[in-house]
Amino acid sequence: DCSLELVCFQREKGDRVPGCGGEPNSDRDDYCITPQDITPFSTLLRSYSPSARPTPLPSTNPLSYSPSARPPPLPSAKPTPLPSSKPTPSPAKSLLSWGKVDGWCNSALNEAIDGPTRAEECWEACVNKYSETVAIDLLRDGLCWCRDSCPCFITGELNLIYALPTLQKPSKCGAPEFVSWGKNTRYCDGFDNCSDNSDGISATSPEECWQACFDKYPVIVSIDFDSDGDCCCQERCPCMETIGADSNIIYSLPGLTKPDKC
Repeated sequence: DCSLELVCFQREKGDRVPGCGGEPNSDRDDYCITPQDITPFSTLLRSYSPSARPTPLPSTNPLSYSPSARPPPLPSAKPTPLPSSKPTPSPAKSLLSWGKVDGWCNSALNEAIDGPTRAEECWEACVNKYSETVAIDLLRDGLCWCRDSCPCFITGELNLIYALPTLQKPSKCGAPEFVSWGKNTRYCDGFDNCSDNSDGISATSPEECWQACFDKYPVIVSIDFDSDGDCCCQERCPCMETIGADSNIIYSLPGLTKPDKC
C-alpha cells in the first residue's frame, strides 16, 4: 500500500523503477513512486524498440550530405567560339559596275564558275569559293569569272565587270617585252593569224604588230613581220616552216628558244 501522494509501480519483468536510483531487490518487487515520474517514463518504454532504427528528420540544410543522393549536375558552360580570322566577304550590293569592258582583269586568280548568270549570284559563288575575290567578269564564255586583282585589262571578248568600291578601274594592259630573232626565211609553226587574213591585224611596225597581237591574243609567244607590213600572230613556235625567198623578222618573248626547221 502506498501513501496518498504516491502510486504503485507494478513490475513483472525487471522493469526499472522511475525516479529511483540503485538496483531493485528483485525483478518482481513493486515500488511506490510519484505520479509525475511514471507517465513520461512508461510512455518512453512503450515506444522504445531496440531493433528499430530512428527515423532521420528532414534536413533543412541544402548542403547536407546524403550518401545515396547524387549531386545535381553543374551547368555546362559552352565554349565561346574564337573570332574567325577569315575576312567577311563584302555583300554583293556594295559592288560597283564598270560596265561593258573589251577584255577582262589580268588576275592571278583566273577561275570560272558555271551556273550564275546575275552579278549577285556570281559574286556570292566566287567569294564562297575564293575569299580573296575583288572583282568578277560576266558574259565571257557564258561563265562567271573570279578575280583576286585587276591591275589592267587584257583585251579580248566583251565582259560585264563588277568590282569592290575600293578597286580602281584600270586601263588596258601593255604588251610584254619582246626580242628579235632577226631576218628569217622561215616562220613559226603557229596559228598564223596574219594581217592578210579576214580576221587579221593591221600594223605598220613590229611594235604595233606585237601590241596588236597581244591585245587580240594574250597567249601569243611570237610574231612574224615582213617588209610589206604583214603582221602574223603565233601562239606557239615548236618549229620553223620555210617560206621561200621572202624574209620575215621574227620577234618573240625573251624566254623562248628559237627552234629548228620543222
